[in-house]
Amino acid sequence: MPYHRCPACSVTSYCAATHATARVCASCAAPLGEATKLFVAPGATHNLRRALRARPQAAAEARQAVRSLALPEATRQTLALIVSELVTNSILHADLTAGDTVDMHVEHGAPQVRLTVHDSGPGFAPPSASPDTLEIGGQGLVITAALSDSWGVDCDDDGCSVWCEMPVDATALTSEHDVTGAYVRELALEMARPAAPIKTPQAAT
Repeated sequence: MPYHRCPACSVTSYCAATHATARVCASCAAPLGEATKLFVAPGATHNLRRALRARPQAAAEARQAVRSLALPEATRQTLALIVSELVTNSILHADLTAGDTVDMHVEHGAPQVRLTVHDSGPGFAPPSASPDTLEIGGQGLVITAALSDSWGVDCDDDGCSVWCEMPVDATALTSEHDVTGAYVRELALEMARPAAPIKTPQAAT
């Protein structure tokens, strides 16, 4: 299977079909070729670091980068969901300016993968979960807790980091997460779908 390491952003990407050849990086669109091919050894560790501009597009950029990693599909989907929530939290609540960045770091290798999102904001204490699990918004850390084995918040003079860890195989989460994780994943995906337009009843003629 052809793997490539992007020379611009260091994202490792691959093609699903062995006959296909990657032309550009899925994360930053930098050109790929023979020189960027990577032969992945079993058990190898590949890390990802991105500095995202503090703008509304940052969450989408983070998701795209994570989805390019050479990880199982379930793990990439879970990481993409979590990183979207954490980056969005930074953009909305860390009082960042347009010149600030949100730093994303993914470190993976058997058996765990660790995601860290850091911003230069004042930090916060982890809030308690909302009693209404159907409430839209404010559920980013609830989703993070449900879909990871462990997570935490580290704040100091340099800013605030939210991190989480999960098995490289996301289907191997501990049993206490099985039901909750599946429910929260479906809830998050449901909240992410655009609302269907409301149909106005036609007046009788």
